Amino acid sequence: MKKRFLAFILAATMAAAVFTGCDEDDPKATDSNDTGDTHVHALAEDGVFDRTTAAKHYFTCKDCGETVSENHSYEYAFDANEHIKTCVCGKTQGKPGEHILEDGKCIKCGWENDPNHTHDFTTTGVVDETYHSVKCNSCGRKENQPHNLVIGIENDMHYLWCECSYKSEPFPHHREENGFCADCAEMGITHVCNYNKSGYDNESHYFECECGKKAQISGHVFNNEEYTYDNSTHSLKCDLCDYTEKGAHFFDNGEFLYDHCTTCQFALPFSTGLEFELSGNSYIVIGIGSCKDRHIVVPDTYNGKPVTAIGSSAFEGNTNIVYVVLPDSVKSIGSAAFAGCTSLKAINIPDGVTVIRDNTFMGCTSLERVECENVSKIEMYAFYGCEALKGFTHDFDLNPALEFWFNDIGDYAFSDCRSLSFDLKFWGDTYIGIGAFSGCSSIVSVELLSLNDAILCGDAFSGCTSIKTVTVWNYTLDYLDIGTFSGCTSLEKFRVGYGQLEDYLPFFADSTVDEEMGLSWYEGCPDFTIEIIDSPFESGIEEVVASMKVSELYDYIDENYWQ
Repeated sequence: MKKRFLAFILAATMAAAVFTGCDEDDPKATDSNDTGDTHVHALAEDGVFDRTTAAKHYFTCKDCGETVSENHSYEYAFDANEHIKTCVCGKTQGKPGEHILEDGKCIKCGWENDPNHTHDFTTTGVVDETYHSVKCNSCGRKENQPHNLVIGIENDMHYLWCECSYKSEPFPHHREENGFCADCAEMGITHVCNYNKSGYDNESHYFECECGKKAQISGHVFNNEEYTYDNSTHSLKCDLCDYTEKGAHFFDNGEFLYDHCTTCQFALPFSTGLEFELSGNSYIVIGIGSCKDRHIVVPDTYNGKPVTAIGSSAFEGNTNIVYVVLPDSVKSIGSAAFAGCTSLKAINIPDGVTVIRDNTFMGCTSLERVECENVSKIEMYAFYGCEALKGFTHDFDLNPALEFWFNDIGDYAFSDCRSLSFDLKFWGDTYIGIGAFSGCSSIVSVELLSLNDAILCGDAFSGCTSIKTVTVWNYTLDYLDIGTFSGCTSLEKFRVGYGQLEDYLPFFADSTVDEEMGLSWYEGCPDFTIEIIDSPFESGIEEVVASMKVSELYDYIDENYWQ
């Protein structure tokens, strides 16, 4: 403002060239150089110019109210970093330039570097990961200064930070055996963990320090098996923490379908849409009805009355069914009830069912397992053509029963069950019908543990190409029908218990006659060995009393029997 007033005084004292005229930009404006009177135009106290052009600036005189124009008058304005030519109205000329110092003074603008000045810097912002910017509060000098980094801790990580707000990415501690981080300790920060916060994950529960380090880790404990469940999942809470283990219900173990989840007690929902028929005071399932389930779960009651039977041909020819679960209320299963169910894989037979009727599972080519306990009789063609059948179990066990406990086997009951692979054992009085096991090419041995009558009909084991040993434990072996073991091409031993070889000469003598007539029970077998063995019930150890190849029997019989 002082400079402006000096300009006004200079203009007022100029004696020559007194003139009046109009400004080129504003004809109404009075040039402040006009000295027709002694009045000096004054800028308003707020110091605001009306407008600015490239050549002049304008203001309203606060005393006379006239609009006054002035040519721009540029002088250097500067701070500690740069200078630029500036008019009092704020108009600048050119671009800012750096100081050119000689003896601490700028040769253009006159700025002097005060040797006694101490900068009072204030941080203005982060430049990059190395520098931040500062400005002197008194002289205005700007500089970039390196960050002053210190270490901080965040959860189980630490990081570097500066007071300017710069913060590095977190990086892990490198803890030594004493529990201190090697990096933090080197930088002057030591940390002793305080395990006062508990936590857990899917594997364990633990105590945790605020730094994130965990200690006293132990596995979850589920002694209290009180599951909570809904239609899709079950849950069990750890006894020692709030962790809850969840899982989906599991009914299918790959071999059978269970009627309850194997983990909790959630019951498998009953199939709906099955067709029932009232019989007396109970119902019989007579058909699939509108049910589309692949896993059939038969209810134990219907309309308030028990379901006691599966009718004949009830599910015959249904190729959609994979598993069947029958309730304990069922006491009988009709003939051909599941015949031709080619996708059926497993089924349970309730304890009240003692007979599997004729053709019940005939042609069930995918059937692998049957769970049953009290069945003693298998009627004709019951499992005919069940080529995938592996065996029978007592309680959904994946392993087949060690013994074949059925004693009454109908004609062709298991014919062509090529996957039956365990040793067959028959107890007590046994009847094995015509072709009952014919074509069961995986059976390895047959043992009859009858002390009384054992009837093996013709072709009962014909074509069982894997049978190596047949053992008969009975006091009298009177007769084997034609073709009983015909085609058993792997037969090595035919073992007979009790007595001496002479006791069985009538049986083998008749057999040789039958052989000569083409009526042999062992037609097509190799030259197997006949062994007479002592009873294990008496000695505890099987002892071979006599042995002879079948090919040697002819001469032996001629010499010792026909004489």
